[in-house]
Amino acid sequence: MSGYVEAATLVVNTIGGAVKILENNRTSTDANQVVATAMPRAMDPMSSPAQGTNTLTKWYVQSWDFLGEGYVSQCKINIRWAYGSRFNGGGAFIPSITAWVTNIDVPEMWVPWSHDLDITFIPGSPYTQDAGGGAIYSCLPLTINLTEATTVDRAEDNWQFTLYGNGSWQEG
Repeated sequence: MSGYVEAATLVVNTIGGAVKILENNRTSTDANQVVATAMPRAMDPMSSPAQGTNTLTKWYVQSWDFLGEGYVSQCKINIRWAYGSRFNGGGAFIPSITAWVTNIDVPEMWVPWSHDLDITFIPGSPYTQDAGGGAIYSCLPLTINLTEATTVDRAEDNWQFTLYGNGSWQEG
């Protein structure tokens, strides 16, 4: 394995672990910050600009019934990633991923019956895939963990997907 390919196949998330992007119905200070990467450790993202960006949006909607009253919680989860950064002239890597929540509509309840929505962005371990002809691109599996709780009930949901250094993505 050449030095370039060996160095490039060892992609890492240079940012870290799980980040709360919504906590107790409020946008976290970590929202809209770079929350993950998938690039070689030796790569300087400033020396290799991304070839483009892509945005992925998912609506979260949860219906509740309390004492015959219907309530709906909803929000829009947004993920944007830069892709196509090169390392030593090759590959396609992800130098930044940001996540944020918009259109937050969580019912306000009276004091004894609280209603909280938390959303956590959890990056998995990045890896590379062969794009053919000796070219590679980075891949980063992600999980969005949603927890909505009231005093009397709790709902949890996970959304799993993978972002690719060529700008594509796949759910599941």
